[in-house]
Amino acid sequence: MVTGELERHGHEVVALAGGTASGATALVELLVRQDVHGLVLGVPAGGPLPLLRLLGDPALAAWREAQAVPLVIVLTDEPDGTGDLALLEAGATHVWHVRSTGGAAGAMLMDVALQYAAAALAGEGLEREVSLLRRMLDTARAAFCISDPGLPDDPVVYVNGEFERLTGYRREEVLGRNCRFLQGPGTDRAVVRALGEALREGQPVEVEVLNYRADGRPFWNHLAIDPVHGSDGRVSRFVGVQTDVTQRLAELSTAEAAALEDELTRLPNRRALLEELRQAEARALRHEEPVAVLFIDLDGFKEVNDSHGHAAGDEVLRDVALRLRSSVRSGEFLARVGGDEFVVVLDRADDDAAVAAGRRLLDALEAGGPAGAHPDAAAPRASIGAASGAPPRVTLPELVARADAALYRAKAAGGGVATALPGA
Repeated sequence: MVTGELERHGHEVVALAGGTASGATALVELLVRQDVHGLVLGVPAGGPLPLLRLLGDPALAAWREAQAVPLVIVLTDEPDGTGDLALLEAGATHVWHVRSTGGAAGAMLMDVALQYAAAALAGEGLEREVSLLRRMLDTARAAFCISDPGLPDDPVVYVNGEFERLTGYRREEVLGRNCRFLQGPGTDRAVVRALGEALREGQPVEVEVLNYRADGRPFWNHLAIDPVHGSDGRVSRFVGVQTDVTQRLAELSTAEAAALEDELTRLPNRRALLEELRQAEARALRHEEPVAVLFIDLDGFKEVNDSHGHAAGDEVLRDVALRLRSSVRSGEFLARVGGDEFVVVLDRADDDAAVAAGRRLLDALEAGGPAGAHPDAAAPRASIGAASGAPPRVTLPELVARADAALYRAKAAGGGVATALPGA
């Protein structure tokens, strides 16, 4: 009965009788040879003294101390429980009271006690692990959310305190709902589709998605979801770890923007121009339309620097940048590439459109009056080189080179707008 009761709960049983010193030695020898996860020790009617001696044996104590989670279940038929404290102090985790009568008291006690022990061993390990896991999750600094794909619509079955703090939703508002309630108008549908596809395939997935708190405030959520498989190999749970990365993404965006911005004029810089040229070429190929590049260089700017210093020159450049920015139209890209040089990229523009845009920019520079506040300030003048073409017959780097060559022709002619020579 004893063995059957324990084995019915999945335990491999090795029986050992005796509460003497030799019994303790034999027990320890057995323990070190076996994968033992529980000790079931019964107290006979005579009292707990033999068991206390067994528990106090140095060899057994050393073995128990070396185990990560030793489990000792002590069962006694003492009616008043006077030995309980001593047993607990000796390391018992459970003290069960089972009353016995008659001459077969010892046998009856062990039978009944081991039935308790079997049930305790069957449930105690899992119960303690679940309890420990729950405490760990509840105190974790990351937001955990667990769902059950075996139920309709994969509802949430657990969230921890950090999830409540992150989202503003109380646990009772979340349980039983699909996590899509965190989505909102700004949530990227492509990310949601990719997320759903991975979950349907039972695959781990990691995304950054815009979610919304209970009060409607958006936040960027770094979401990592892992499937947990049951004994049958099917996904029984999805465990999601959620982290608010709003500040990190904002800082990254600011850093990326700074890396693409000219510090003096706040216009896009050379690096941003190179990226725009790649995108402009892709757009031109997709629409099979020409694209144009304008190179702008201020006339007489070196004299401003030489006569009035770099601070005065910087003031002129900032003023010129403002005038050019106010003149470019939607879909036109303006960048400062260094010194007094600026570049404009125009979509769907042939030579005529490029020349018209160049004249518009020159008019805007001169119409603003003197640039800067130095004594010799005057309306800025510039030379512009323009080139256009339709990829793939011409590449954007080739257009830039043609526009640069046209700029020197415009300079040589005393200013204005010059276009690239045919075949140049």
